[in-house]
Amino acid sequence: GPGAGATPDSPPVLLEVPAGCDLAIQTGAGEVDVRGLRLGRLAAESSTGAITLWVPPSVEPAVEVATSGEITVDFSITIEYLRHQEPEKLGRIEPGAGASWAQLRSRQGSIRVLKGHAGHSSNRLP
Repeated sequence: GPGAGATPDSPPVLLEVPAGCDLAIQTGAGEVDVRGLRLGRLAAESSTGAITLWVPPSVEPAVEVATSGEITVDFSITIEYLRHQEPEKLGRIEPGAGASWAQLRSRQGSIRVLKGHAGHSSNRLP
């Protein structure tokens, strides 16, 4: 299955997804890095790995994040603390209509929703 034999030192898996397609990503401890957001709907989930969503300058994302780890965003966000639950924080970025939609969930990993810049390549790792 996907990820079979993967180790922490395994090379990244790079996917190019056609515009408008839905995408679901799931990993245990692996890091998820999504760029472009010309997708339909995006769902990314990790147990302990970090999730980073790079948003193009012209896109206003509608994003729901859930984690007990750190949340870092370049957008206005509302965060609700869920006492005695894991993940313990639920955040929502809610822009205007017609926005790209994403749901990012990591039990303990950090989640970042960051603005990409015009020269930010969608096919290069940082």
